[in-house]
This record gives sequence, C-alpha cells and structure tokens, in this order.
Amino acid sequence: MDFFKIALAVNGLAINSILDLRRKRISLLVTIFYGLLGVGYQIATDKIGGWMVVSLLPGLLALFLAKLTKEKIGYGDGFILLALGCYLNIEEMVPVCMVAVCFAGILALILLVFFHKNRDYAIPFVPFLLCGYVLEVLLWG
Repeated sequence: MDFFKIALAVNGLAINSILDLRRKRISLLVTIFYGLLGVGYQIATDKIGGWMVVSLLPGLLALFLAKLTKEKIGYGDGFILLALGCYLNIEEMVPVCMVAVCFAGILALILLVFFHKNRDYAIPFVPFLLCGYVLEVLLWG
C-alpha cells in the first residue's frame, strides 16, 4: 500500500468534496494541481506507462456525458475523474466509480421517495468518489 499516493488522492478529493458540497462547484485549479501531482508521482516512482491512458477513460466518458446531457453530469466530475486517473490504474478506477455511482443512486432514490425532490435536483458527486476511493483502499488495499 502506497500511503503517499493515497494521501495525495484523498487530500485532493477531500478539498473538492468540501467545495462541491458548499458551492456545488469544484476548483479546477485544485483539480489540475492534484492531477499534476499524480503524474509527477507516477514519474518519480517509475510507474508511468500506457495504463495511465486507460485510467483516464472514466474521466473522458464523464466529460462526454456532461456534454451529451447538457451538464446534468457536471464537467467538474469529469475533471475530477481525470485527476484521479493520474493516481489509479483502471482496475482501481472501476470499483471506485461503481461504488460512487451506487451510493449516489441510493441517495437520489431516498431524496426522490422520502424528500420529494425532483429528478433535476443536483447532487454533488465528488463526496461519493471520496467514499468510493476510501472504501477501495480499505477493502482491497
């Protein structure tokens, strides 16, 4: 387990989670900073390679969906996933994304059924990515 990589990724996700919860926006500057730190870390530890391009696919897919859905999924979520892809390989990205989407879906269902929110109610996604990453680290190392 690489604690430095985990600390960097959790720190970047935590800062943007707070911003996403408070302002419903992320900081592109913070996201770029942590993404570049991830690339620098991969270079410093000789772990950079072709896998990194594949790890960026969830972020690119989220950006495409943001465009396709006219920002029902925010561009910020795509940029966060791109930055996270600088730290994780695709085998780590998939469970993180799956857990985040499942938790967000459960919250959306609760908000729809019990709190009578409509389907256009915005839910910040970055805190779910943080939870997904922390669970991935705790459960699968």
